[in-house]
Amino acid sequence: LLSGLCQLHAEVNIDLALPSSAEAEACLLSGVEQLSEAFHKTNLRSFYKSFGWSDAKEYFSSMGETQVMLVDIDHNDSDDRLAIILLAFQAASANLERLEKGETEAKATILLDGRTYETAGGLSLWRSLQLAT
Repeated sequence: LLSGLCQLHAEVNIDLALPSSAEAEACLLSGVEQLSEAFHKTNLRSFYKSFGWSDAKEYFSSMGETQVMLVDIDHNDSDDRLAIILLAFQAASANLERLEKGETEAKATILLDGRTYETAGGLSLWRSLQLAT
């Protein structure tokens, strides 16, 4: 990949926009409230729609069949665990819709990429792995 020929014929641009802490906290709270509402109304199959998607096809076209989440396991904060739970239920609810429409081979995969930037204690790592399974 370091070859000049490869570099001449390949171009990758990555645009990344991160919300402020306040915006991220508001979005996380909104997601948790919507998940709570979905459980309360026993309407989990449409949970993913509360994030703006109109159907499962649109969801998986946008998010992909396999989704990857980077997880900071240094502190194993509650917000990290809630974000994992929200993504898992979001993908599961969209996939449930596909299964109910007869797509018997439909599946959704979520990969967690555990990253540590300091030193993670064994307990933090164990908790993240337990959540992943």
